[in-house]
Amino acid sequence: MERLDKKLFEHIKNHKNIKITTQAIRNEISKIRNLNPGITLNAAAYLFAKRRGFKVTRYLNPEDRQSLQQVQNIHTSNIQSKETKDSVKVKKKTINPTFGKRFVAEANANAEAYLYVYILENSLRKIIQDTFSSDSNWWNKKAPTKVKEHADFIKNAEKKHDWLSARGNQPIYYIGLDDLFAIISKNYNPYFKRIFTDQGNLRTWINECVPIRNLLAHNILISKEEKQNLIIRTKYICTLIENNG
Repeated sequence: MERLDKKLFEHIKNHKNIKITTQAIRNEISKIRNLNPGITLNAAAYLFAKRRGFKVTRYLNPEDRQSLQQVQNIHTSNIQSKETKDSVKVKKKTINPTFGKRFVAEANANAEAYLYVYILENSLRKIIQDTFSSDSNWWNKKAPTKVKEHADFIKNAEKKHDWLSARGNQPIYYIGLDDLFAIISKNYNPYFKRIFTDQGNLRTWINECVPIRNLLAHNILISKEEKQNLIIRTKYICTLIENNG
């Protein structure tokens, strides 16, 4: 029979944010577990704690972390959530220019999906930069040669258009999704394993997102299924970054 980690439960029970009885804590953790089939009890306890404003990540084992990836919706009508401000929510805004009417509907259909690409790429950039923040020369030491060459190529090409603002003060702003993954993959041990607990999953999710991202970048209409896949994979990856970063 599966049991809650004792140290995890003690930490939750004694936390200053908890004002309910021990049995009430157990009941709510069980409720979260029942509403999210496939997660461990420890993972359910993690969600319970996070909703009350504190983290218990250090008590989770790899199985617990992996099970959190299965959570499709950690907000329920029965439990007050304190995570709403942190969740990825996209409000679609329809744009109706007075020209090019043939393509307006397609452009608006793609617009929502683009927001997820923006969130995904910049979330990966930030976690890479945060991870190597103590090393001012990390790019030269940690980025793969092909990634550095690609960044240099893009940066030099854009110098021809000197009316454009620079993308940023670091080469990482000149690369996209596949190159960002290449940096993570090269440095998975010891730097990124704690964040992306299963490198195979991350590789699969990125590989699924890259071609959809490229279609959007080249203004090709994507299907509903492709957009939904992009949204799901972005949610998986960003949730791991928020939980473990």
